[in-house]
Amino acid sequence: MKKILIPTILFLLFQSCTQDNNSSTKKHNIAYGSDSQQKMDVYIPTNTEENTPFVVWIHGGGWTAGNKDDDRWIQDYLYNNKIASANINYRLTSTANPNIDGEEIYADVDAAIDYVAAHLNEWGLNNNGFVLAGHSAGGHLALHRGYKYTNQDIKGIASFAGPTDFYTSNSRNHYFSNADLKGMVNRLCGTNYQLGDSVPQAFYDNSPLYFINPDIKVLMVYGTIDNVVPYFQAEMLRDSLQANNANYELVTQQLAGHDLGLLIPTVKEQLSYKFVQFVKSL
Repeated sequence: MKKILIPTILFLLFQSCTQDNNSSTKKHNIAYGSDSQQKMDVYIPTNTEENTPFVVWIHGGGWTAGNKDDDRWIQDYLYNNKIASANINYRLTSTANPNIDGEEIYADVDAAIDYVAAHLNEWGLNNNGFVLAGHSAGGHLALHRGYKYTNQDIKGIASFAGPTDFYTSNSRNHYFSNADLKGMVNRLCGTNYQLGDSVPQAFYDNSPLYFINPDIKVLMVYGTIDNVVPYFQAEMLRDSLQANNANYELVTQQLAGHDLGLLIPTVKEQLSYKFVQFVKSL
C-alpha cells in the first residue's frame, strides 16, 4: 500500500505545481473559492522585472461559457516575457443557474484578485499592483472590475473586444436585436428586457463606460467589422476616456471581426507583444 501511496502523492503534486529548470513556477487549478468554477492557474516566471504589475486574465464566452484553458496561449506568452499572471475561471450565467448573474461574476473576479494579493509574498513577488485583461466578456469584466474594484491598486486594464455599454439606444438596438446576445446580456444584468421596454438601471450599472477612472491606463483592441461587439463601443469608450483626460491607447484592427484576427499567427504575435509592452509600461 505504501508503495502505491507515495508515487500517487508525488503525481498529484506534480499536476498542481510544475517547475522548470530555472525554478519558475506554474500552478494549476488553484481554488480561490468553494465553487468548482472558482479556479485559477498562476504562472510565476523567474526574475520578473522589479516593478511589473501582476496580470489577471479573464476568459470570454458571453458570461455563459468559456474556460481559462482556452486562453493558456496568452498566459504562456506573458510567462515567456517575465510577467507573472493568473488566468481565472469564474461562475457562469445560464438558464440552468438563474441565481448567477453579473453580481456573482464580479464577486468572483474580486475574490480572485484578493487571493492573488494575499499570496504574492508566498510566491516570492512584490505587490506592484494589477492589470486586469481579457477578451470579449473577459474584456468587459476587466473594464468593469478595473473601475469598480478598490481593494488593490489597479494599474491598467486591457480590453480585447469587450462590451463597454448596454444602456444607450444604439447599444440596446444592437444587443437586443440578436436572440443570443439578448439572452447573454439579460442574464448578466439579471433582467428580462425586450426592445421597447423601459430601460433598466441594471444596464447602466453593468456598463463600464459610466465608471471611468482617469488614473487607470487602458489598452483597447477592437475590430472594425465585429458583429458581436461593434466598433462603436470602442469609440464610445475612447470618447469618454478623452473627456476624462485618461491615458489610453486604442488599437484598431481593420477589417477584423470579434476574433480580432488572432487566428492569423502574425497578428497574434503583434497583439501579444503590444499587450506585453503595455504591461511593462505601467
